[in-house]
Amino acid sequence: MDQQDNEPATKEDLHQVKQELAAKIDNLTLQVVKNSEQVRKMVTKEEFGKAYNEIIHGQDKMMTILTRIDQERAATTARIDRIESDVERLKTR
Repeated sequence: MDQQDNEPATKEDLHQVKQELAAKIDNLTLQVVKNSEQVRKMVTKEEFGKAYNEIIHGQDKMMTILTRIDQERAATTARIDRIESDVERLKTR
């Protein structure tokens, strides 16, 4: 459409516009298909919340285990200190 705006469009001009629009529609259709595939791959809030809760629950269990191990370490260290002091006391006799 190289003509002036006030000149009537020819069949060739209309055909060219139709081809351009068809190409744009094809591109948009492909983008919609790609977007639809991406949306299908996304998790819902409910799925995310469930997975998040499972992770937090697992971390809570790990912290319980780590706390217990730390308490056992402290008790073992205290026991070793008592045994070492008993050994030192027995050596001095």
